[in-house]
Amino acid sequence: MNKNFRFSLSCVLLFSTVINGCAVGPARKAFTPESAGSVKSAKPYNLVIQDEVTPSVEMSNVAGAMMAGGLYGALPALIGSAIDSSVNKKRNQKAQEVMENFYGNTDDFDYRESLAANLNPVLESALPISVKNAPAEFMLLSNKEREARISALAPGEALVYTSSFYRFVDQSKVVVSETQVYVYTKSAKSSKGGTKPIFFNRFINISNSVGTGGESSLQLWSENSGKLYRDSMDEAAKRIAAMVAYDIKAQKTNFCGKPVKANTLNMMAMSWLNATMVEEKGDWVMIQDASGALQALPKQSVQDNPKAKPKKCA
Repeated sequence: MNKNFRFSLSCVLLFSTVINGCAVGPARKAFTPESAGSVKSAKPYNLVIQDEVTPSVEMSNVAGAMMAGGLYGALPALIGSAIDSSVNKKRNQKAQEVMENFYGNTDDFDYRESLAANLNPVLESALPISVKNAPAEFMLLSNKEREARISALAPGEALVYTSSFYRFVDQSKVVVSETQVYVYTKSAKSSKGGTKPIFFNRFINISNSVGTGGESSLQLWSENSGKLYRDSMDEAAKRIAAMVAYDIKAQKTNFCGKPVKANTLNMMAMSWLNATMVEEKGDWVMIQDASGALQALPKQSVQDNPKAKPKKCA
């Protein structure tokens, strides 16, 4: 990929993820025994648009100067930007070098392959998938295209639609991977927004925090041909697959567990939120957040929350 184009695309992707990160995730729709019994066969569509992760490195202080201009007038902002330009030039060059080094060490890693290798067997064991080893798709289905696929389903047939993406947050110290799983049937209720799924949930993996942020963290992710990044992404694929299997097979409205505080993603920043402990596995834990999404986090990112009341289990 052309490096200049890649940098521009990364900026666009970063902007879009910031906007998306401001929205509260949709609520989970549990896969009930009734839903499971209605699905006799299923067609998969596994979407992973991205071919690379977007680093979050502070490139300039111009944005801060522009904000100051909004508060105190445009002229001080322009003067501040001009004074800062020589500093920014060196900073930008250094940041660009670090990003190029990161891409150079991780370009050949394909998260699509890693995710498919882990997720496909899970979906095939939990649902009657008609196509084995389904490849990751690159094209986002429009609402019209999705509805057309649902309309074409036969009685007892389902569309299993997965959408996956990943990004650096917290100044590239943490990589967040997310897979959303939808199961649609033709008999499901429709509305102005389209057919409602009989099952939906978000599955999120939060990596260990690496470095002090920015260029320092990207350098650590890049070392040894990007080994730390590759291992973290492979681990993310395994954990996401495990959470998908857990949720689909459980067929529960809510998960039981003690109340905890979890250091997880909120508004594109890491913060401590109320959650429910679902399962502990070695050095990581599975929690359920307020929307019902399942998240895998490092064990040190979760602490007891004795003041909170346990939610009702079903």
